[in-house]
Amino acid sequence: MTRTTTEILNSVTLDVQDQPLALRLPVGSALFAVQGKVWLTQERQLEDIVLAPGQRFDVKSTELVLISAIKGTASVHVAQPADAATSRATDIHDFARDQA
Repeated sequence: MTRTTTEILNSVTLDVQDQPLALRLPVGSALFAVQGKVWLTQERQLEDIVLAPGQRFDVKSTELVLISAIKGTASVHVAQPADAATSRATDIHDFARDQA
């Protein structure tokens, strides 16, 4: 069962469980795994993605994104396009330094 679709309007860090969370994100947003492993898929994409802590996924279409923790709880930072565009860092730690 998928939790309600959430439209993220600001950069935010979310705690996710094993129950998928549906996100509607603008093109250019970036998702970073902060803690735990994160499974994600985006409608109309052929492959699912697994992010290890620190890794980045760039949102390239307006299709719905589903995210969940692979085991236990995970934290995911959602960077809005304006924030994501200021840094091409692929690691959450480098991204955070660029934002400081």
